[in-house]
Amino acid sequence: MNFYPFLLLVCTICVQKIQSELSETEQERLRSLPGHMKPFGSTGPYFEVYAIEGFPSTTEFFNGFVAASLPLVMKNAAHISPAYTKWTNEYLLEKTVNDEKKVFVEGRKKEIRTGSAIEMTFKEFVQTYEKRDMYWVSEVPNPLLKDVVLPPPLQCDAILNDNNLHTNVMWMSSGGTKSVVHNDDVDNINCLYRGNKTLIFVSPFDTDEKWMDTVIDKKSGGYSGLDVDAVDFVKYPSLSKMRYGVVHMKAGDCLYIPWRWVHQVNSFGDNLAVNIWFNHKPLDFIDLTPERCGQHSDVTLDQVTFLGEPGYGEEEGEGPPEGEGEDAEETGEAEEETGEEVGENEAGNEEQEVMRHMLSLLLQDMKHKKVYYYDTLKKYLVEVALGKPKPAWNDKCEKIVSKSFVLLDHDENGKIEKKDFVLLQRKKALADVLKQANELINSLTTYVSYAEMEQDRELIKLVVHRGDVIHDYAQSVYGNLFEKIKLSERDEL
Repeated sequence: MNFYPFLLLVCTICVQKIQSELSETEQERLRSLPGHMKPFGSTGPYFEVYAIEGFPSTTEFFNGFVAASLPLVMKNAAHISPAYTKWTNEYLLEKTVNDEKKVFVEGRKKEIRTGSAIEMTFKEFVQTYEKRDMYWVSEVPNPLLKDVVLPPPLQCDAILNDNNLHTNVMWMSSGGTKSVVHNDDVDNINCLYRGNKTLIFVSPFDTDEKWMDTVIDKKSGGYSGLDVDAVDFVKYPSLSKMRYGVVHMKAGDCLYIPWRWVHQVNSFGDNLAVNIWFNHKPLDFIDLTPERCGQHSDVTLDQVTFLGEPGYGEEEGEGPPEGEGEDAEETGEAEEETGEEVGENEAGNEEQEVMRHMLSLLLQDMKHKKVYYYDTLKKYLVEVALGKPKPAWNDKCEKIVSKSFVLLDHDENGKIEKKDFVLLQRKKALADVLKQANELINSLTTYVSYAEMEQDRELIKLVVHRGDVIHDYAQSVYGNLFEKIKLSERDEL
């Protein structure tokens, strides 16, 4: 999902090679384990994901599950949407018969995130998807928005009036889809209208920074390169001792997937779902009383605004305008040098394209700003690259910004100007600097996530102490953290 365009432009696309430092004895032990070269999460131990009937209240949802970072199955909750009964293929074709807008459809059901895409209209997809290996992953077509009721916990002024609905996505296939192992930088409510889905969770309370760095090894997209059909414990040894939470969804069920929870999704049978991504702001959303939320009922997707990716069928723009005169010459020279630095293999070609886009973006932005000082660069990285005006922050994050500034201020005059890029280009060093900048941006997003996780842990402590969470469920998922929280509660008393 293209959450933050600048970040995705500068992220590394080439495949990382993980070198095992395990002894031969340990490798043999890992190969002998029941889950080695088996599907992801196919062997336990397991923890249970809590389930209720229907949707909870807004306060219960945000205090007991979002602030607490606990997934939740909501049985039969999708029945409130007309889509649950109306969305036959005949109905979908009838409602979109005059819709000629085209989007890109995933060209294979087993996700690899580097596969081909097919451009077509929604009605073309509905007419052919049952016989082809493809997957609709795009926003709900406009004529169908009124058939989907926004999950009631999100029908609150604090959500609706502060631009907190990120994106809606329709997932449609003939079944057999398999996602990569990944996490998302937003919270998610997924409602299933046809078929069945199985989701496998890994609790963030069972992992640490080292685990995330080795398993979620595609930092630019927040996903893992592992084969979900055959998990190699030698390459990913930490997965040999994980607990998993497995959810089996049937048509009519909804599922809350918390921010940053690692998960993997499989679909079975003719499959149709809609998910709502919303911004992760647990501090803002705790204790959402009826007075704070206002009066809302049966709000449908056509009545709300999503601020994520461009709407269904809308143009994403033609990118930065091409430079003129001197700017065009510099851009062209830099692109040429970047091309020399990159190999001719597929990964290299993709990286070359990333470098070209990054250079174009930076030069075009500097054409307007002329100069970046330290605070200007920090603001740009925070608001544009991270897409978060007020992210959690710590000393590690600040050091990354400082390193980025020093790296790009080539003439060391205390400001980043276009001439810094020209000097780097002339020294044949631009591609290398851009690659280093890419690594720093990836590190910044990682450290911000860890800072946000620490912030969330304090909020978890609060809701546990107040009794907002389901005790046994929290104890099962949190593990050792739960005991530490309870001990801290006794100390405070």
